[in-house]
Amino acid sequence: MAGAAFNVADPNAGTLSGGGDVCLSGDAAILTATPNGDSNTPAGYSLAYVLTSGAELTIQQLGGTPEFTVTSGGLYTIHTFVFPSDLDLSVVVPGTTTGGDVLALLAANNICASLDVAGAAFNVADPNAGTLSGGGDVCLSGDAAILTATPNGDSNTPAGYSLAYVLTSGAELTIQQLGAARVHVTVACTHPHLRVPQAGPERGGARHDTGGMYGVLSDTSAILCGRCSLQRCDPTLAP
Repeated sequence: MAGAAFNVADPNAGTLSGGGDVCLSGDAAILTATPNGDSNTPAGYSLAYVLTSGAELTIQQLGGTPEFTVTSGGLYTIHTFVFPSDLDLSVVVPGTTTGGDVLALLAANNICASLDVAGAAFNVADPNAGTLSGGGDVCLSGDAAILTATPNGDSNTPAGYSLAYVLTSGAELTIQQLGAARVHVTVACTHPHLRVPQAGPERGGARHDTGGMYGVLSDTSAILCGRCSLQRCDPTLAP
């Protein structure tokens, strides 16, 4: 008896572990998720990983492993996608096509596939202290001098971050003041610097060296993401 035969496919994208806050290292960050072993790729199907950006899940990259490199800050999500091996993926345009577009395409063409929409989400921060212009010879007026540096407009302060200016002294860059770009000094050889610390309780204080500050920023247990500009603006105070 021939009867009516059905081939029932059960593609399952499964789930991923990973995600969280990530700080750009140099000009890039590597995002890695871990499959939880609960996916199913039937015969005739393929499994791929998709990197999306933003709340609208705009597709940025596709790959064979759940690891992607990004070069800018923002919200990113890695998804698992199980689909028929003969599916034409040329319709996916990186930077334009969204996860919603893919789901609509699958539904409109009655294609049996599975996409892990939740995926593993990463919040990539890109704090950048930028640079300053200024410096030069300064003469004490009475018992003090005002040192002023000019931001060059190349800093970046992400949401949840704050920007402050740090005045240091000496070759060891001992921190003297934190505040505005215009500062009063009564000591010689000062170096204004930009600092973009993560918002939160103040760390350090007056008369701490910038090496200590970098120690705080690089302390992985503190989970801090910040950058300090060590460009010098070197005013020399005349007696």
